Amino acid sequence: MMMSDARETPQSFLKDSGNDNNAFLTTNQNKSAARIRKLNGGGPIKKNKDSLNKKGVPFVTPGVHTIDLIADPLYCTITSDERHIIISQRDMVSIYETATGKHIRALAVENASKVAISHDSSFFIIPYSYRAFFICSFSKDSAPKKPGIPEGVHCILKDSSGVGKLFPANIAISKDGTHVLTSNDSFELRLWRLKWNIDGSLDSFDLTFTSVLHIGRMLSIYISKDNSYAVSTARDCKTLIWSLSNGTLMQSIEHDAPNNVMLVEEGRNKFLVCWSENAVVRHISVKTGEVTFQVKLDAVSLRLDYMATSPDQTFLVNSSFSHDIEVFDLQSGNRTAILEGHLAPILCYCISPSCAFVVTISRDKRLHIWNIVQQVRWGCQNPRRVSFAHQSTAKWI
Repeated sequence: MMMSDARETPQSFLKDSGNDNNAFLTTNQNKSAARIRKLNGGGPIKKNKDSLNKKGVPFVTPGVHTIDLIADPLYCTITSDERHIIISQRDMVSIYETATGKHIRALAVENASKVAISHDSSFFIIPYSYRAFFICSFSKDSAPKKPGIPEGVHCILKDSSGVGKLFPANIAISKDGTHVLTSNDSFELRLWRLKWNIDGSLDSFDLTFTSVLHIGRMLSIYISKDNSYAVSTARDCKTLIWSLSNGTLMQSIEHDAPNNVMLVEEGRNKFLVCWSENAVVRHISVKTGEVTFQVKLDAVSLRLDYMATSPDQTFLVNSSFSHDIEVFDLQSGNRTAILEGHLAPILCYCISPSCAFVVTISRDKRLHIWNIVQQVRWGCQNPRRVSFAHQSTAKWI
């Protein structure tokens, strides 16, 4: 059953999903089968089983895990506790429970190109109307109603330079939730400071500073765990490390081609994982800027906007706007698997924080969940091929 096509007026901003809890594919049409092709020997990704359930999260159990979306999807992400999946579509942002597939809530926000979630999964931030950011709660009750602000929204961060109209907006939230870093269409970086009350409501916020450090579209931004510095990278082939206290530049790393990066902080070991369309993945020290590790991927076609590295740096996924997802091992550089099953080009995907599964969305208006550890799609009894088209009762168990 698909969700209703009813829309809320722009004035209401938010809407509840009501009793529409079954948003999964129930069609009996003949569709192509979803499968994972294992390459170069394949084999499961080795992980410590304890680490997959360290947060006590009920991971998805076997079932048919396909959501039929009512509009073209734009972006998807997973909360840090892996309890919810957030999907941005053309005219709304939807929240689903990971374990059950229950449709929790829908926000009437159009064309949200990115969604950032706090580390404790208590709030998330989305671009709104190309000129602001909404700081939203997962429950309307935890964000008290304020004049001029929609229900379930803590506050509005206004940005007159344009947000997400020319380029996807980037958003970074500090680990303690007190700092937010955003980018806009003018290549500006803005640092916001948030003050929270004990009950979880937002007391106040202020803009700390605005800075222009790059001359190209921003690709990603990060805030260090101790809020002392930030990392930004853009299509100007530079990755910059700069102080959050005054905005001064601490380190500039130049690449021979545009690179996307991920900040990794493991105790005293702080480094950047950098990858590019040249199929080279490198680890670069935050302190010295030296390359400490490098691997060449066995890849033919890569596109920077459709590449992502797992949080534990063990694998990289790539779609290059195709129907399939390629999985590369980051120790050998070999392509180990291909996730097949979407009927149209893949638009976005995200890797779970535990690195146990991957969520993909496509122009076919579907969402799939893939068990990346065992290299099967959720609900797949045969690890080589599974057909979900003839299920009479599609549900998550």
